Amino acid sequence: MNPGLPTLKGLPKVHKTNIPIRPVINWRNAPSYRLAKLVSDIITKEIPLPNTFNVKNTVQLIKDLQEISISECTHLASFDIKDMYTNIPTINLPQILNLICNQTQTPRKFQQELTTLLRTVLKQNYFQYKNQVYKQNAGLAMGAPSSSILSELYLQYVEHTMIYDTLTKHNILGYFRYVDDVLLVYDTTVTDILEVLNDFNKATQPMCFTIEREENNQLNFLDIKIKKETTP
Repeated sequence: MNPGLPTLKGLPKVHKTNIPIRPVINWRNAPSYRLAKLVSDIITKEIPLPNTFNVKNTVQLIKDLQEISISECTHLASFDIKDMYTNIPTINLPQILNLICNQTQTPRKFQQELTTLLRTVLKQNYFQYKNQVYKQNAGLAMGAPSSSILSELYLQYVEHTMIYDTLTKHNILGYFRYVDDVLLVYDTTVTDILEVLNDFNKATQPMCFTIEREENNQLNFLDIKIKKETTP
């Protein structure tokens, strides 16, 4: 391996309106690539996350949705986390990792060493673009092998603290998340979905959620079209 500067490139989001560009950093030759991959592998294998609100695939989602009673007042909405990686507050990640390690009774020495590795990886947040070197001041780097599990670590922490309280406050019937896409099921007689969105954004700053609401009793989510039908 010949280490070099991580480089920035753009990938078009062909599934989005106006096809915006997603900035991606190529970490393959970065000096900290293997270290970031090691951190990712250790957390994935050794630190059990609860995955309370996660859906693995559409099969599981369909099964979970079938357990919710549907009425004429039941509606669907999806929340999308805008630019998730770059809006994860990395300054909180070591503390969150320590908290989860304490809850899972991870050996103290192992916990300390893992936290040190994490802090080292988080500092390696720079890239090259057109012969200029830039430092990313906030968030996780797109393309780093550790960014996926670290964002999941943060989101699950937020879900079990701030978001759970919001779901309870607004009587949400169902909450399902796949990476940065969230599906909500709610009753319009007791829930104002725009107030839910507002509370999400207040609680999870600097992350920002956007909303898509059902049309004609149906909503696209993941790779399926969910159609709402009530039985007479």
